[in-house]
Amino acid sequence: MGAIIRALAAGQAFPGFQILPPTFTDLGIFLLVFSQHVLLIATLFFASILLARSPLVRILIGGLFSVNPALYAFAHCVGSESLSNVLTLQVAVLGYKYVRDHTPSRILAFWFVAALVAAILTRHVNAVLIGLVPGTYLLAFAFTLSGLLKRMDGASTAKRGYLKLFVKSLVLGGISVLVANLVVLDMCRIVKIPYRSRLGYTFEWRLFYLPNLSRESQEEVLERVDRNLDDPAVSFALSKGKNILFTRNSWDASVLHSALYEWLEDHGVSPWKRVHLEADRRLNRIALQFLLHGGWDFWRVVMYEFWTSLNYSPAEICRDAFRTTDILIRMSTEPAFAPVLHLSTLQPRRESYESEWARDPYLTFGQAIPIWAMILAVLVGACCLTLFRPEHVPEISLYAVSLIVTGIVVSISNCALTFLLPRFTLTLYILTLFGLAMLLARLSEGFTKEHFSA
Repeated sequence: MGAIIRALAAGQAFPGFQILPPTFTDLGIFLLVFSQHVLLIATLFFASILLARSPLVRILIGGLFSVNPALYAFAHCVGSESLSNVLTLQVAVLGYKYVRDHTPSRILAFWFVAALVAAILTRHVNAVLIGLVPGTYLLAFAFTLSGLLKRMDGASTAKRGYLKLFVKSLVLGGISVLVANLVVLDMCRIVKIPYRSRLGYTFEWRLFYLPNLSRESQEEVLERVDRNLDDPAVSFALSKGKNILFTRNSWDASVLHSALYEWLEDHGVSPWKRVHLEADRRLNRIALQFLLHGGWDFWRVVMYEFWTSLNYSPAEICRDAFRTTDILIRMSTEPAFAPVLHLSTLQPRRESYESEWARDPYLTFGQAIPIWAMILAVLVGACCLTLFRPEHVPEISLYAVSLIVTGIVVSISNCALTFLLPRFTLTLYILTLFGLAMLLARLSEGFTKEHFSA
């Protein structure tokens, strides 16, 4: 759209819509960033209105969102996280309304599925979000069986069948995954690209943990993968990886797919799309072998990085948006970046974007608050609502727990599939932030009613 507007403003002919290859303009980037901010602010406004009736409580919730600059920093970027953040928040908000209403309307079910589909299409790991609502009903079902909800008014909901609600919400989640994959399949058909997962290509970055292992452990895990797959192309690629490991004691994320391309071309596989397809299939199988047979060495690294991610603060996550832009500028000298060199973001500047972040008191707000502290606050708040507010519907508290559990599963999945970056913690951070807003609304509404009654 930016290219079209620029051409018409200059009195040129209508250039038409062009997706591949894209035409980059500063105006187009501005329109994209502006639309992301509008969508984010509209979602936050809707969340504030939905969570509370009291204007004072709505202002408190708005204040909570306002002091978390990472939301707005990534809305000001071009990348998968920019839209993924907003859509994750929309899924959380619509999921809350789904749980609160118990019998959601068809319109709500449609928008919930639509938000899930869009979230999955921005980042495929967001498919884990389908467990948000089913997880809540599964917890409620388990608590009802244990008798912990027996004395609460909300326990009457169990008569309507938590298990039935679980199955219904799980079916909606399954439909979301199916629709998202059908969209990808159709896009592949349009541009004539063979449909397949590219998980294995991403997983190559996870293998940076290998240099930290002993020589014996390196040989053991690579030989196990080679033996289990029994594929000459994979054997060739793994031998290249071994050579780098044993001679340099380092890892190259491109070694496996480059070696697979080389072997496939040498053995007459063509055209290039076919080479990519066969390489990706083998990379996927390699990734699966590590996930299933990587052993304690692999999962120790995954859990260590997961714990590291819990110690990130919102300010550190926000910094990643600025740091990644600096990385983009350093990479822009490569030939592949020629189509975007004219953009204002990539023009020479006196200081780095990260230094701008460092000296801004708003962007660095909350440096002393780790994510695990926010998670703990949500879990404690959920327990307090359940134990000390007998009139409170327990599904809301259980939904807060489900938010945390779902976010943790997404984070562990990220750590298992690739290396750790602060921005990969965004899903857990956003779900936790919404959980805080949800509990703040519940606790504040109760206090407000008691205060005005007195």
